[in-house]
Amino acid sequence: ATLIAEETLLADERETFQPVPSPDGKHLAFVRDRDEICVMDLIDQSIRTLVPADLNYSYADGDLSFSWAPDSRWLAVGYLANRSWIEQIGIVDAASGEIRDVTLSGYYEWNPQWAPDGRALTFASNRHGQRSHGSWGSEQDVLALYLTQEAYDRAILPEAEFDRLRAREEKAKKKATRRGGDEADGDDEAEDEKEEHVPEVRVDFENMERRLRRLSMHSAPMSDFVMAKDGEACLYGAEMDGKWDVWMVKPRAGETRRVVRLGDDRGPDLELSKDGKTLFIRRHGGRIVQADVGGILEAEGKRGRRGRNDDGEDGGGRGGGGGREAHAEPVSFRAELEVDVDAERNHLFEHIWRQARDKFY
Repeated sequence: ATLIAEETLLADERETFQPVPSPDGKHLAFVRDRDEICVMDLIDQSIRTLVPADLNYSYADGDLSFSWAPDSRWLAVGYLANRSWIEQIGIVDAASGEIRDVTLSGYYEWNPQWAPDGRALTFASNRHGQRSHGSWGSEQDVLALYLTQEAYDRAILPEAEFDRLRAREEKAKKKATRRGGDEADGDDEAEDEKEEHVPEVRVDFENMERRLRRLSMHSAPMSDFVMAKDGEACLYGAEMDGKWDVWMVKPRAGETRRVVRLGDDRGPDLELSKDGKTLFIRRHGGRIVQADVGGILEAEGKRGRRGRNDDGEDGGGRGGGGGREAHAEPVSFRAELEVDVDAERNHLFEHIWRQARDKFY
């Protein structure tokens, strides 16, 4: 759209920012006064506190992390559990507001993200790899916490067994689709509902620590990560040999390698398209590029041979396109913006003054 209509949803004397809408479009999670995580009911405009300010501390605007579960019933948050000064991951029941610490560690855990199929909660952690000194310099990994024993058992299946399981599931899905099509008698609306099926997220808190799995195979300074739609691969920004690139790990296949070469001095932010085929990358300085990763992420029924990339380096495992890399292309756009310089400076001054007053004094 060339024209976008904007309207104010919430404006009061308090600081409110970092909005994250629920997948069902009924609620909005946001940060209030920099430390408090709240949720707004978009129907009646009521606001509830999910994570109180005394369980968080923000060093810079935007550094608190939280995300909605695919079924909008849960919110995963980074917070200071048990009032310790080490961030943990909690799962919040969006209806009751009950928070459960699901990492229970003495290490720093952050950036919680739900697997698209609702079977796992992934997050970054510094519990492996190089230790920090004076709170700086530690290396990170991506970990997955499987929400049920069934989900964990599925994740650790060997490739051959998993391929057979997926073939049976695909066969059952096609059979159900044909049966549903006959009952709907060609109803397009019913078909659309099937395509928009939302997975129910079931969380078994009992013995959850036994269902934790390290996804990345080597620790490194990391910036961001995203999971493939089928949960079989993870893309993450990592620094290797002093430069930041996008890497991929396929835990089941035992494969890890670079997939998008950036060569940047700082880490990228990552976002995967809805169809899971295009990776959008915000590089240092704000430039946005995109890379076609559909073929690389695709879980092939017939595994490929161990390959090498364009530089002759070992691909590090089987499948995944034989070690090839995706090419990053700029996302081009053209826009016009009228800026009132005096008003912008006044806004910046007011913002900086309020932030210094509320956070420093």
